[in-house]
Amino acid sequence: MAEPSPASAARHPALPSGDDFRALFTASLDALLVTEPDGGILAANAAACRLFDRTEEELRRIGRNGVVDTSDPRLAAALAERARTGRFHGIIGLVHRDGTRFEGEVSTAVFRDVSGALRTSMVIRDVTERLRYERALVQADQFRHATLDALTVHLCVIDEAGTILLVNQAWRDFAAANDLRLPGAGRGLNYLAVCDAAAGPDAAIAAEFARGLRAILRGAQASFELEYPCHSPGTPRWFVGRATGFSEDAGRRAVVVHADITARKLAEMALQASEARFRSVVEDQTEVICRFQADGTFTFVNDVYCRLFGKSRAELIGRRWQPKALAEDLPHITAQLATLSPAHPVVVIENRAHTQPGGVRWMQWINRGFFDDTGRLREIQAVGRDIHERKQVELEHHAAREQLRALAARLQVVREEERTMVAREIHDVLAQDLTRLKIDLVWLQRRLEEARSSLPRRSLAARVAEMSQATDAVICSVQRLATGLRPAVLDAFGLCAAVEWQTRDFESHVGIRCALHLPAEEPPLDRAAATAAFRILQESLTNVARHAHATEVVVEMQQADRQLILRIHDNGCGISPGALLTPISIGLAGMRERAQLLGGILTIDGVTDGGTTVELRLPLGGAEASRPPHEDSAR
Repeated sequence: MAEPSPASAARHPALPSGDDFRALFTASLDALLVTEPDGGILAANAAACRLFDRTEEELRRIGRNGVVDTSDPRLAAALAERARTGRFHGIIGLVHRDGTRFEGEVSTAVFRDVSGALRTSMVIRDVTERLRYERALVQADQFRHATLDALTVHLCVIDEAGTILLVNQAWRDFAAANDLRLPGAGRGLNYLAVCDAAAGPDAAIAAEFARGLRAILRGAQASFELEYPCHSPGTPRWFVGRATGFSEDAGRRAVVVHADITARKLAEMALQASEARFRSVVEDQTEVICRFQADGTFTFVNDVYCRLFGKSRAELIGRRWQPKALAEDLPHITAQLATLSPAHPVVVIENRAHTQPGGVRWMQWINRGFFDDTGRLREIQAVGRDIHERKQVELEHHAAREQLRALAARLQVVREEERTMVAREIHDVLAQDLTRLKIDLVWLQRRLEEARSSLPRRSLAARVAEMSQATDAVICSVQRLATGLRPAVLDAFGLCAAVEWQTRDFESHVGIRCALHLPAEEPPLDRAAATAAFRILQESLTNVARHAHATEVVVEMQQADRQLILRIHDNGCGISPGALLTPISIGLAGMRERAQLLGGILTIDGVTDGGTTVELRLPLGGAEASRPPHEDSAR
């Protein structure tokens, strides 16, 4: 873009005479225009050409209205003022070559050139950025004042001499509410002088606060805080004064804040009174009471706790409870305390504790957890009582019950051994004797048939035949008796064969169809477990025959998870919960006892008109696996 040269500027007849003025016009960094009163541009310097992005010829051609925003209402006011006073200084809208609008600071004045014609001079500066910064500063200042006024604390800013420079709305409201007739709500007063002039009971507090402020203003410390009472007639009040220092170009400053903490102080006093009442109540209790943090650190113990454990309160507070419990009980205690939650804040734990030196006693603790707003455990209160005597009775009762279980197990073994012995005796002795008798009778019958006298022979033969039949019946009865006492198939061929024999025998004698499902391999059960499973099967089938009114029974036996699972299901009427209280429940209890003696579980489920299911679960892998004995020993 072409710019006017000094030579061309010298040729402008509109410019005032004088080489110095012409040089100034050309070299000025501000945009300079010389115009006619009607708006025609006569001359423009290089800065004006750059500002409007036009050549001087273009500016002369478009005139004033080509570079000003004619829609700006300030333009008419500016022209009117210049017409009235001969000059104008202010801001109006201007337009770049591309049509974009900007703010310009314009100084214009009317003068006469050497020929006596009226002319106007215009000095123009682009103040868009300056105005933007000024607006930003104003907005920042408004934001600062709005923020300070939104605070509920009483706030002021003082300079290094102590003079109050600024106060917020809360400060002004406090001054008005307390009838403090201060010009500007205290602005301009010397804060330090007011503190120094304090008298009466407030003098010591004011002096201490003034010392802190002076240390901040000297730069000796960064901040200061002081709580103090400020009671009014009939109304107790407390405040906290805080001061923080900062530096500006003009020197040190301090922000002074006074916050009303009356509600907090009243709450603290109420809490202290409540804690005192709580402590008096707790100390009067006979229970052992303590409080501890989530990591186990004691925060409170009552006198009963101290006496029980032979320690003073000073020896316990700040230390952990874990050493008081027996080491072997700690995992259980820790696991139980870990279950505390806002939904389940209480857990009861029984454990042993080291009481006075050398003593170990059983204690029951009711532990209540206290949680913060995020659900994190903050503290636990434990109320304990000595249950040592009760626990000793329980342990003795448990030991006695275990002894009874062992005795019952032994009796069961002895009973089975006796049955086995009786069955073997009947089978090996009585049955053989009867068989021998049968042989003798047959021999006698043959001899009688060979005799010559037919009449007595027929009579004797008939008699002998009757004896033989009776002997056969005795033999069958003996065999049934032996099988009932101890089925030989269980000892000879194992549990699977015994279960199959029992279900087939039940089906043939009772007439209820039996479906049987057996594992491919014999389960590794010891003799006692195999016997228990077989007896439970017998008892279950007996109950089906007597009470179920069933038409079908399903017997399943399988191995899973190192357990034998024996399941007997019928399609009968189903056992009801009330039936468990009838005499039939005695037999069911015996079945459960058999299972429990061997570490197993027996469950009985019944659905009305849906049948009953008896399920036995026994652990596999006994010391003496159930297997068929050698053929020679099975006789």
